[in-house]
Amino acid sequence: DPAKKNWQRQSDALRFFNPVFRTIVWIGLIAIPALLIRQNFAMVKANDGSILKQFAQMSAQEVSEGSNILLSEDPFQLSLLEGWFSRDGSRRKHILLNTRMLEIPSYHKLLADVYGNRWPGITEEDRHAATVPQYRLLEIMTALARTNHVIYLHPSFGYYFENLYPEPHGVVYTMKVFSKDMLMPPNASGAILQENETFWKNLRQLQIQLEPLIKKDAVDAKYVGAYYSRALNTWGVELQKIGKTTEAARYFENAMQLNTNNVPALVNFRFNQQAFGSKPAKQDLQKEIEDKFGHYRSWESVMGDNGPFDEPEFCFKLGNIFESQSLLRQALEQFTRCATLNPTNFAARSSLANTYLALQRPDKVFEVVADARTLGSSLSKTNQMELTAIEAAAYFSQTNYAKAEDLLNTALKQFPKQRQLMETLSEMYKASHQPEKAFVMLDQMLADDPDSVALHLQKADLFIAARDYTKANAELDKVLLKDHDNIPALLYRIFIDVQTKDYKDGLSLAERIEKIDEKNLQGTLYRGVFEMNLKSFDKAVDSFSRILVRDPNNIAAIRNRAVANLQSGHLDSARKDYETLRKILPTSHIVFYGLGEIAYQEKDKQAAIKNYELYLKYVPAEATDELAIEKKQVTERLNELKVTNR
Repeated sequence: DPAKKNWQRQSDALRFFNPVFRTIVWIGLIAIPALLIRQNFAMVKANDGSILKQFAQMSAQEVSEGSNILLSEDPFQLSLLEGWFSRDGSRRKHILLNTRMLEIPSYHKLLADVYGNRWPGITEEDRHAATVPQYRLLEIMTALARTNHVIYLHPSFGYYFENLYPEPHGVVYTMKVFSKDMLMPPNASGAILQENETFWKNLRQLQIQLEPLIKKDAVDAKYVGAYYSRALNTWGVELQKIGKTTEAARYFENAMQLNTNNVPALVNFRFNQQAFGSKPAKQDLQKEIEDKFGHYRSWESVMGDNGPFDEPEFCFKLGNIFESQSLLRQALEQFTRCATLNPTNFAARSSLANTYLALQRPDKVFEVVADARTLGSSLSKTNQMELTAIEAAAYFSQTNYAKAEDLLNTALKQFPKQRQLMETLSEMYKASHQPEKAFVMLDQMLADDPDSVALHLQKADLFIAARDYTKANAELDKVLLKDHDNIPALLYRIFIDVQTKDYKDGLSLAERIEKIDEKNLQGTLYRGVFEMNLKSFDKAVDSFSRILVRDPNNIAAIRNRAVANLQSGHLDSARKDYETLRKILPTSHIVFYGLGEIAYQEKDKQAAIKNYELYLKYVPAEATDELAIEKKQVTERLNELKVTNR
């Protein structure tokens, strides 16, 4: 029966191999998973939170004993530390601050709710502002640093670093207040140098463990690696500043191993090898830098993520950026470093001298100018004149006008009729209230260049300052005769119309400017002012509103629209504008005058009294005749209201 037929008999070979196959299968079932677990254990562990836990622990260990104020721009880092401190109940021992949030008034309320009177808080005016002014935050942080341990949890830069400098302690930085005579942070030395060298030596094993995990894109390892990369690059720069260039190169290399996109570390390493090592410059470095730079939106984000640059060209560019933001101490540091790394860079020395001038340190200006002159024959005629102009400005800042004038006149004998020197001398005469000499200098320049628009405008400006509007208009005529649509000349003429109250001519000129350049907001602003003075309030409101569509924070437009609305009786609209202005200028007497007038017209005595009192609190003590009349009116109304309010 086929259904009952047995399988064929197994051969001897099959009887031998079957147990072997079964054994192999069983071994595979056990060995392969074990092998996979072994191969992937590091990755599994890398993402189980243990690396972040170790990172939080090490960061906490670097924080000094006692209560601290901990600053960071990274909310994730703050969350990690808060979680770590919660383990032993010290969560509220330290004040943790997200520096990116400090400009938001509501964040200060949150801090006060969490930390009570340990957080100083902000003024009533700042609470109502759109943002807390940076100068106010700098005042708060400086005061805190005098009496507390203020610690930045990573390298940084910005307005805090104008009053405070970072003292490195491993991966955290104690913020120290600049003393009166200090202009730049001190270089690492002594115990600070030894402490940091020991820290990084002890941390090397952790770096070695992180590197293979980073190459495999382990998320936690990449986060911690980027953090340490930034700190390594920062410490490398500190070492390079004190001449430890070989050691600095090693730190830059380590930084790149932990974060291959660390642009500053790459730039610093290449420069280190070229300037101090034996390796030639890499030919495709520029492309490599550009490729990596493409990951970032700005210089600020590059440095925020990766630490500082220490290469002359980059230092010079950063110096210019800091200077444009009025961060003069940080600009000074960058220009100084550029001049040190590239002693023949005249632009760096010139910028350095000008920064010292802005910092009101003429003594340092003289030092830089003297040092720059040692460049000798490499200085062009333009360079020599620039140094003379800077030196003269330094003497001028000391009110040594005679010395400044003598320097420039001596230079003019050496370089006759040089425009740069003559313009500097003219500006100096104007600033020192010597208009007669300024006119002489301008006339000398005009004799050589009678068609110069700039010179005629400067001369018109001098006449306007002297309130000689007839002669000012004569100079403006010379400009407009050659250039009918010269907007600066038209704006000067409009200013004269404001002073002489020729509102119809001023309105015609403002309309003319708008036809020439419809985007010129200054022309539209003047148009609104003239319309308001001609009692065309609705037209004025429309003009100011057109400005605010394109520039919502234009203070002059908001203020004038508020006045136009107030004068036309549109009190609700006026109130909205004054409240908007108050958020931008919380202590402006103009705001409280307007709000007081609105309340007075609405017969809201309490609100009127409150706003008039705030007006008198903030109005300048020294006043023009017009402001003096206004102050008198407010005082009288306030007395009247207080009498009738009894």
